[in-house]
Amino acid sequence: MHWIFSGLFIVSFLIGLIRFFLGEHLIFSEMLNSMWNYAEAGIGLCIFYAGIITLFQGLMNIGQSAGLIQKLAKLMQPFFRKIFPEIPENHPALGSIMLNISANMLNLGNAATPFGLKAMEEMEEINKEKGTASNAQIMFLVLNTSGLTLIPVAIMALRSKYGSMNAGEIFIPVLLTTFCSTLGGLILTAKGQKINLFNGTVFRYLSIIVLLMSTLICIPLLLNEYWSEVFLGTIGGFILITVLVGFMIAAIKKKINIYESFIDGAKSGVNTAFKIAPYLIGIIVVIGLFKTSGALNLLQSGIEMAFSSMDIDTDFIKAIPVALMRPLSGTGAEAMAITVFETHGIDSFAGKLASLFQGSSETTLYVMAVYFGSVGIRNTRNAVFYGLSADLIGAISAIFIAYIYFG
Repeated sequence: MHWIFSGLFIVSFLIGLIRFFLGEHLIFSEMLNSMWNYAEAGIGLCIFYAGIITLFQGLMNIGQSAGLIQKLAKLMQPFFRKIFPEIPENHPALGSIMLNISANMLNLGNAATPFGLKAMEEMEEINKEKGTASNAQIMFLVLNTSGLTLIPVAIMALRSKYGSMNAGEIFIPVLLTTFCSTLGGLILTAKGQKINLFNGTVFRYLSIIVLLMSTLICIPLLLNEYWSEVFLGTIGGFILITVLVGFMIAAIKKKINIYESFIDGAKSGVNTAFKIAPYLIGIIVVIGLFKTSGALNLLQSGIEMAFSSMDIDTDFIKAIPVALMRPLSGTGAEAMAITVFETHGIDSFAGKLASLFQGSSETTLYVMAVYFGSVGIRNTRNAVFYGLSADLIGAISAIFIAYIYFG
């Protein structure tokens, strides 16, 4: 991670220096202002996360006290034991991982983060090398950052806001794209960690996931437009609230003091939220600097020139800024997507491809900074490589799928 941080900083400075000598004498003032602004934004995010993490850490503690987290862990244990061999049998981390992945699949980003932080804390407890990412933590981060999404509500809502004639038409392409990135990340990481994925247990669980994806693809197609939007907009929240109510009911049956259990869990939430502040601010500032310096635009221009010189169709280049920004910053990628919508049209090929980039991937470096920072991991080993490789697989898949569906 330190190579990413220092590399982005140095490249930003060099690009700024070139622009200065070309006559843009205010460039360094702009870069300095962007550092202050992004640092302020980072503190704002920490305050935001403090509330969310505190709430869900408390609710998670109720589920753990009631024994439901352990039951979730047991449900997924045969699969997780294959891809997380370092985690002991029936360990609570498996339940937290299950909740995090489920929340991400349902597009419940704010709810997924506290579950993920809890999982990282529990995995760090059994980590033999404190401060160095374990294989289990790396595998978890790759699955997290590859962005497996079953219900891409956010991007469909954004498309609707900007006047798409059919905001939901990217639903199936997003599912296919995100499945490719997640499967690619899983295979790459498993190969690096010498984990055998070609066995009956893993195949059976992956088959269930594919069946679930197919079901969620079919349901909206069988409904009229109104009920399809209702289904897509409410299914994620309904499932999460149902699970939380299940925590409460199970706790009541066990005669657990629910409020006290909530308070005990919530206490750790505030500490976790502010523990990630230095990591979060650092990565946000350097990403903002990279964008303000013009390095991102230069990278896009270089890609466009390379493909143009090979006589390859370059329609996809118009949406490339979204793919380049997505691993760095969620808000930055959304801003890029909106720019594509406004410049080329929401229902243009570029607009639809930008929607795939935005809806089927995650902010890899941001997530790593938050999750690893929460447990004080400084040596991330090969996590960045695997995470960005999954992003690259997702981006390439998005381009091919966009040409198949919309080209």
